[in-house]
Amino acid sequence: MVSFFERALAHTNLLFSWAISLAVIAVLVFPSYAVSRWAKKTGFVWRWALTGAAFGLIAIPLSLWLYLHYYVGPVRALIFGFPGLFMMMAHSALPEILALPFPAYHEVLNQSLRASTLVFPSLFWATLYAACGAAIDAWKLRSRSKKRI
Repeated sequence: MVSFFERALAHTNLLFSWAISLAVIAVLVFPSYAVSRWAKKTGFVWRWALTGAAFGLIAIPLSLWLYLHYYVGPVRALIFGFPGLFMMMAHSALPEILALPFPAYHEVLNQSLRASTLVFPSLFWATLYAACGAAIDAWKLRSRSKKRI
């Protein structure tokens, strides 16, 4: 998988290669940004929970995409690769450790490595970030109700 991205990014025109990198980052980040803006504009009560879930769904694919730049070249490794490395270290270990007791997860892992390494951790982080966002929303609702009294 790394060789495919290395060929796509390193052996093309420099400007086109950077455009591909930035376009994929924009495509990955835009949905969570759009959800955040929509929730703020409509006055959705659980805004932070929804934003957290949207960001949690893209945390693993975005960190993997940024980490793949670590192998492309020194400038991109510094700009995209190191943040991707730290994001991968922060986001990939915990779901794997929590999934160890479940044999069904190992069957999926053995049969389809790509899907299991993206789907389960993405759902895990979406749930965790949504819970953190729900805590922020509950705190904001509580502080609003105290101001009205």
